[in-house]
This record gives sequence, C-alpha cells and structure tokens, in this order.
Amino acid sequence: MTNSKQVNITPGMGVYGYFKHINYKPWFAIAEFIDNAIQSFDTKNGFYITREKCLINIIYDPNNLFLSIEDNAYGIAESEHERAFTAGVPPSDRSGLSEFGIGMKSAGLWFSPDWSVITQPIDSSKLFTYNLVEEDLKNSNDGNLSPLVEDKKAKSGYTKIELRNLHSKLQGKTLKKIKDHLASIYRCFIRANLLEIKFNGESLEYEDPKILNQPPAWDKNSKNIEWKKSVSVKLNNGALITGFVAIREKASTSQAGFSLFRRKRLIEGSDDEKKRPTEIFGKPNTYIYQRLFGEIHMNGFDVSHTKDSFNFLDYEEEIYEKLKDLINEEPLKLLKQAREYRVNQITEQSEINLVQSVHQTTQSISKNSDEIKSQIIDPSKQNNFIKQFSATFNNNPLSEIKPSQVSNYSEQNKIKNILQKEKFLNYKVGGISWTISVEMQDFNNSDQFNNNELYSFIYGDKESEDKDSKVKNINVVINTGHPLIIDNCSGSLEAIKPTQSIILALAISEITVSAQGHKFVGLMRQSINEIILKSYT
Repeated sequence: MTNSKQVNITPGMGVYGYFKHINYKPWFAIAEFIDNAIQSFDTKNGFYITREKCLINIIYDPNNLFLSIEDNAYGIAESEHERAFTAGVPPSDRSGLSEFGIGMKSAGLWFSPDWSVITQPIDSSKLFTYNLVEEDLKNSNDGNLSPLVEDKKAKSGYTKIELRNLHSKLQGKTLKKIKDHLASIYRCFIRANLLEIKFNGESLEYEDPKILNQPPAWDKNSKNIEWKKSVSVKLNNGALITGFVAIREKASTSQAGFSLFRRKRLIEGSDDEKKRPTEIFGKPNTYIYQRLFGEIHMNGFDVSHTKDSFNFLDYEEEIYEKLKDLINEEPLKLLKQAREYRVNQITEQSEINLVQSVHQTTQSISKNSDEIKSQIIDPSKQNNFIKQFSATFNNNPLSEIKPSQVSNYSEQNKIKNILQKEKFLNYKVGGISWTISVEMQDFNNSDQFNNNELYSFIYGDKESEDKDSKVKNINVVINTGHPLIIDNCSGSLEAIKPTQSIILALAISEITVSAQGHKFVGLMRQSINEIILKSYT
C-alpha cells in the first residue's frame, strides 16, 4: 500500500469539531451515507456496467462499537475526492439526494472520532483509504489529507464507511428504530426494487398499511369503497404537492399521519414520528388522528442540511388548508369517514345485556352496601375491598333478555332510554358524603369525554362541583364505544358482567382513594387507559 497525492480539504478545518454536536437521530445520520450511494448509483449505473439495484450492507458490532456501511455504487471517482472530503462544497448537480456537500463528513464525525472511507472507483484499479480522525482534522495547519492507495486487479466499484469507537452504543429499541426508520425513509426506492438495505444480514422491508375498504359510515347499505385519494395541489409560490391520502384499516396512534417526501426520499414523518398537522388531524384522542395517513411529495421547497425537516417559510398554513379541502371533498370525504367510521360497534343485544348487567350489579351492591362501606371506611379492611366487591356479583347470574322485554326501547335511543342513571352506593369518608351512580355512553359520540378512556367521572350537580362541598354526587360513566367493551362484551354474555364489574371496582377505588386525600390518583386511570390502548394499536 502506498501514499497517493494529497487532497486539500480547506478552508474551515475547525468546523469538523462541531459536527459531533449536530442534532442528528442515528437513522438520519446513516441516511446521509445511503443518500450518497443512491445518488452515485443513479448517476453511474449503465455508464460502465449495469447493476440490478443499489445494495447497502450495514454491519454493526456493539461489542467493539463498530459500524460499517458498504455500497455497490461504483465508488468515488478520483477527480471527485477533493470535493467529497471538503465540508460545504456541493456537487455540480444538486438535483439529487446529494446536494449540500456536508452529509458524509457531518454524519461520520457525529458517529465517530476515528473513521475511514474506503473506495474503489469503477474505472480504476486503485483502492483508496482515507482515515479521518477528528483531532487530526481540527489541528491540521495545511488542510491536506493523504489517502493510502492499494493496487487491485479487479475493478470492483464500491465505497465502504468504517466508523470506530462510536460516541454512543446503539442497542435495544434504538436498533429496531434504526431499521424501521430506514425502511420508512427509503420506502419508495425499496418498493420500486431499486434499493436493498441489509442490516446485519437482515433485509429491511417497508410494509404498507392496509387501506380501509368499507361503505361510508353514513350509508352502510352502500357498496364498499377503498378510502384512498390522490392529491395534487399547486401553491401560490408555484410549489407542487402530490401523493395520496387514505384511511388505515386498523387505527393506530403511532402509525397514522403524513409522511413528507422530497425526491422520493422521506424528510419528515418517518415510521412512528408521523406528521399530524392539527388543521387536519385535530386532537390526539380523535379517530382522524388514529386513522388518516398519507404520502405527500413536496416539490419546490428546501430542506435542512440534515435532511430531516422542510423549510416551508410562510406556506405551511396554505399547504394544510388546501390539503384539508381536497381530502374532504366529494366524492370521497376522507375526514368524515375517518371521524365517523367504527371498526366494530357493540351489538344491539349486547347493549341490552350490558344495561341489564349494570342494573343487577347496582342492585347487588345496594343490598350489600353496609359490608362494602365498611371495607371502604375502615383502613384495616381496605385490602379486602376488591374481594368483597367482586363477591356481590356471584349470586346474580345474568340471563339474556330481549329488546321487547325492555320498556321504552327504540332503535334511535338505545341505551339512553334503557338506562339514564342508577344510584347504588352511599358512604361517608373524611367528613364528605359520597353518592355514586353509574351510566353508559359511547364516548365517540360525546365532546365531553376522551374516547380513549374506559370510564370517566362527572359531577351529578353544581353543589358537588364546589371543592368545599361536603356532599359529592359522582356519576361513573362507562365508555360503551371503547375497544375493550366492544371486544369483550359484544356477543359474549359471559364476559359482560365481569368486565363491567371490574370497571366499577376500579372507579370506586379511585373515588375512595381520592376522598382520602391522595393527590395523583388520576394517574392510575391514565396508566390503565394507556396500557389497554396500546394493545389495540
């Protein structure tokens, strides 16, 4: 191996010391190397030889803090070496994925203080190795960089980045996120079979979400529709926005949202970090937030030098306003469908059985109220509260009843006419008299509640709302539109009673603990809701 002529990578040698402080995420740092490979492959493929696709092979060794990224993109031409290793000198053609002349250097030094670029141009028998050590770069007086050169018989045409002594270890969830985000960022190239990325031998693939294919929520007798719409919007500055917006078959709090692309490469909205402008998606507890998704290609906007955000200037509001109008106009009103469609709804018979079960449960609690109250009031007995509470349900088996047996039942009113409120428990704790009642609502049809909650509370009157009041009438409201209720209670007579019994036990426990002065008891319900919700996303 011999030394070749030096390349001068001045001016601004001191800038290399700042690259490790860039606010990269590891997948966007790795993406800098992949961008260069795709650009090189796209430019040179077919000019010398033809290769089927661009191959990226990533190897990570956590024990030795070593990371390498190798491609088959024909290598860096010797005439391009000086530009390639000088920070801030862009390529002559900036229309591709390599446009700033900074990505490889900034990503390399962000990952490692000691890394190498090994490249063999396809038209050369020489293999060049450039060793880039952060301290040497910062302290260089002349800005010269000398590669090691090795003569090779074959003209392979490739580039390999070797990163040693990584600044931080990649492990656990971070490794999975890197693979998921890379597949998400380069999905357009992977779909077109133009790119294959392997991470420690595993080929990364992007799985497209299934699109809802159902009748409109407001016309269930209509034929099935695929809820996907192409979009094309021209802005006042001449920028063009294209792509599609659709509704997910399965709602997801992490995977719904927009992915924003430029030149087929994702910039914002990768994997579980989707873009959800409030103008379109609303609040996190809405079905639109959980169901709407899309791939939007932005033509005519600049991006940050780390290529993980757009610079929309003053046009962002216009973008989302026009998109919102387009995706909710006839004949395919995506926002209306996402908001109103229910994957499942509790059956009519199960609604009636649930009401009957709540009625039986409240009667049973009332009959055993003295024993239950003693468990609440006496701290020495509170460990037995759930056991005593549950025991009240065992003597009243639930039998199926018919709509005709329920007075005032109608299709239009359903639960509202069957059950308004049932008062079932009175007790006194800390000088305050508590009266507990229960009712049921579909939170999806109410602006009063978060539809992700399994149950909630409301005060029965204005006096109860006063913090100094000694009388508290509390109404426990069970969410009949919650996935847990739908899955467990729809069509299952056996599951109805234990499900609502557990909910009531949790609700009364929360009220009791709160009455005793514990301040953060609401976190218990929040945690329960989050745990349950995760199993449905």
